[in-house]
Amino acid sequence: MKIPLLEEENLLRGETHRRQAEQNSIIAQIGRIISSSSDISDIYQQFREQAAKLLNFDRISVQLADADPTTVSTAYTSGLEVPNRTTGYHFPMKGSLLETIIGNLQVHSKDPLAYSDYDVTLLGTIASQVAGAVSNARAYERLKAAEDSQRKLAKENAVLAEIGRLISSSTDISAVYQQFSGLVARLLPLDRTSITACDQENDLATTAYEAGIIVKGPSIGQPFPLSKSVAAHVLATNAPVIGGQSKGVLQNQIWPLRSENNQAGLFSSISVPLLAGDTTKMTIQIQSTEPDKYSDEDVNVLSAVALQISGAITVSQMYEETRSAQEAVAEIGARHVAVIDTAADAVFAVDSQGTIESLNPAGQRTFGYSLEELAGQDISVLIDKDQFFDQWDASRDNLTEPHGASGQRREVVGVRKDGTTFPIELSVGELMLG
Repeated sequence: MKIPLLEEENLLRGETHRRQAEQNSIIAQIGRIISSSSDISDIYQQFREQAAKLLNFDRISVQLADADPTTVSTAYTSGLEVPNRTTGYHFPMKGSLLETIIGNLQVHSKDPLAYSDYDVTLLGTIASQVAGAVSNARAYERLKAAEDSQRKLAKENAVLAEIGRLISSSTDISAVYQQFSGLVARLLPLDRTSITACDQENDLATTAYEAGIIVKGPSIGQPFPLSKSVAAHVLATNAPVIGGQSKGVLQNQIWPLRSENNQAGLFSSISVPLLAGDTTKMTIQIQSTEPDKYSDEDVNVLSAVALQISGAITVSQMYEETRSAQEAVAEIGARHVAVIDTAADAVFAVDSQGTIESLNPAGQRTFGYSLEELAGQDISVLIDKDQFFDQWDASRDNLTEPHGASGQRREVVGVRKDGTTFPIELSVGELMLG
């Protein structure tokens, strides 16, 4: 039975309307899926399932222009694999379809006659649904990146403040260096940290502090040639140096001591100057076992650490120098005391006012006094006033004016604790303290 023409047209029109309604429903569903998440990467698979209800394809992909205006990346792909077009792959924009737009939606079929103009229009409708979501996703990514950057900056500032408090809590940096290294590790990936003190005038350097992987070579405090280390370049340029495996051969030739780091399994490094006033006298270095680990951003972070600790490190070095000098003076003093204490003759010390400050064991035996009994008393208790009263003033002046009496010998009479007298030959010398 033949269907009348009018009825056939009505059936075709109804089928078209039905298909259009079905397509509109799917497109609306795509819109709901796309708008359901601010991170479009979360819903690409659901989007693909809905798109497959509208178009036959063996591969679908979304390509987006990168922040770098010369490259494009594949944000999503499903189906047949295409070389150099996998998800996340970046390729030059020139010659692509994205030179004037932010992205494109592509479907591919193995059937050479798979698509019609209607399919192109349909894909364009789907793409328009995706376009807004892509723009929103880009805005979301920028917002998320800004928030991540703020959180990272807040963390860095908090750790830097903690480093400042730690370093300033002690004049002996070696006592807190392990903790300091741990704090730096919260900011930067590292397997070793060290601080190098430099003496450019004598071409010498020493490792002042270190933590982490042990490197064969000069130990802490042991000098080594400055010119053979990367610290020489840091001091000469007053600028950071990044070391990595890709630069290793050349850098090892320039700075031979760097090869010892490689032998210890350390293949990446950053060295930055530590300023003492306007002068670089030290460097701080971090190292990693991973090749080419560090970036310019990492350099900026370590430079901030260096700025935070440079003053405290300088103070610590001054403290170490002062302590060493004090220990040397104390050692000399101890030797001097040992010589006096073991002397066979009586030796006593008086200040510029003639007050007794010390008396060695031989003197205590000779005069019969203990040091506790004599300390703080006038020297006249040891010299007979009656017999030598006439010359006492002159004698005392000479005794308490070393520049006039130093090296002179004077015949005087000593007075013991029990009052008995005995002749002594007195020699006065000068001792300068401080």
